[in-house]
Amino acid sequence: MVRTLAVMGRPKKTEPTEPIRLPASMVKRIRRIAAHRGVDPGDYALERFGVLLDEDENQMLEDVKKEQKKPKKP
Repeated sequence: MVRTLAVMGRPKKTEPTEPIRLPASMVKRIRRIAAHRGVDPGDYALERFGVLLDEDENQMLEDVKKEQKKPKKP
C-alpha cells in the first residue's frame, strides 16, 4: 500500500515553549483572531504581546538599576 498523505503536525518551534494559564475567554479570542489571520495562536500572541513585554522589561531593568544606585541606609 502506498502512503498518499503527508504526515500532519506542527512545525517545530525554534525555542522551547511552556504553558501559561490565561482565562479561557481570552484564549478563545486569541485563537479566533489567529485563525482569521492564518497564524498559530502562540505566534500571534508573541507578535502582539512581545512589544509590550519588551517595554515592561526595559522599565523593570531601569528600576532595578535605580535601586542598586541608591545608598543603603545604615
